[in-house]
Amino acid sequence: LINYLKVISNRIVIRNNKLQLKFQLDDQLDCHTNKLKKIKSLKKKIRLLDEKIDSKLDSKIDSKVNKKVDSKVDSKIEKEKNEYINKKQSLINEITLLDNEIIDINIDSLNHQI
Repeated sequence: LINYLKVISNRIVIRNNKLQLKFQLDDQLDCHTNKLKKIKSLKKKIRLLDEKIDSKLDSKIDSKVNKKVDSKVDSKIEKEKNEYINKKQSLINEITLLDNEIIDINIDSLNHQI
């Protein structure tokens, strides 16, 4: 009877451990999902910034073609372009950080499973 109870107790412990691991993996999956959503959002922002930069460059080219550009307008457009490029780089850096966090979580998860 004691051996039987020990076996049942061990099975309960194993089931409990499996449940804890499942909850941890579910939490990690939620974390991954949220980070991937954020990456998608950041990539969309980058695309919009690219479109704005393209639009600014197109308007700059058009205005140069029309020969209505003076140095003030030129420098203003250049400044805006640089601001957009800086924002884009910031978003790319944020995506990289999120990607690295996801990789770290995956490695931690694999180590835990091993």
